[in-house]
Amino acid sequence: MERVTESTSNLFMNFLDNYQTVRNRPHFKVYPQMPVNQIKQFVKQATDRNLDIAIQLNPSPFSDNPSEIFGKISISPHSGHIILSPKDGNTYHLIQQAHIRHIRII
Repeated sequence: MERVTESTSNLFMNFLDNYQTVRNRPHFKVYPQMPVNQIKQFVKQATDRNLDIAIQLNPSPFSDNPSEIFGKISISPHSGHIILSPKDGNTYHLIQQAHIRHIRII
């Protein structure tokens, strides 16, 4: 009896073999991009000048990806949290400075 060998250069089989490896890559921990002092400086500058900003938040237990929100900010007088009011005015966000990954003035 003659033994039948499979072709080793089959592109489709190679893709299927490696697809699970690519799909099961480990998740990387995302760290804050800006130091706390720089975030405080940007927040103070944006509140004093009433500027539009974009805030990128750290990943949360609900999402593995950083999220980004836009609008104008003010500081809560009672708790020190950042209150972000978007341009459309429908949703207000209450943000702690520890949850900010990156902030930029737009």
